[in-house]
Amino acid sequence: QCRLRDMTYSAPITVDIEYTRGSQRIIRNALPIGRMPIMLRSSNCVLTGKTPMEFSKLNECPLDPGGYFIVKGQEKVILIQEQLSKNRIIVDQDRKGTVGASVTSSTHEKKSRTNMIVKQGRFYLKHNTLSEDAPICIIFKVREEFIKMHVVWS
Repeated sequence: QCRLRDMTYSAPITVDIEYTRGSQRIIRNALPIGRMPIMLRSSNCVLTGKTPMEFSKLNECPLDPGGYFIVKGQEKVILIQEQLSKNRIIVDQDRKGTVGASVTSSTHEKKSRTNMIVKQGRFYLKHNTLSEDAPICIIFKVREEFIKMHVVWS
């Protein structure tokens, strides 16, 4: 019915309030403060637990999976968008069982992603600025030389 009448399928939000005015204690139960859309086929939906026959009486398709809202007669879907934490090391395992570590770093100017991977029993660094994967021991050696030049000899 909400689709046909351009209405929102929602339920009231109510609260119980207890406050003091002067020396008098006042209690108000089920005070409405707004409305919230109900997701179709959720536990609060009237379609939950209905038989196919009951669906046809309500002009609803029994094969409709639900998981969306009806707002002003229109079906609305919330899409989940996952974004990984920045500047944090994430260690995970792929389908083959290989463990790897990655970090996504960002500044106002640019973003970079660094991965440590294992190939044929050796550790490599994969970075979006490098054309090829670099053996991790070379990265440590370059870092050691950098520290000697800029810290020890300064």
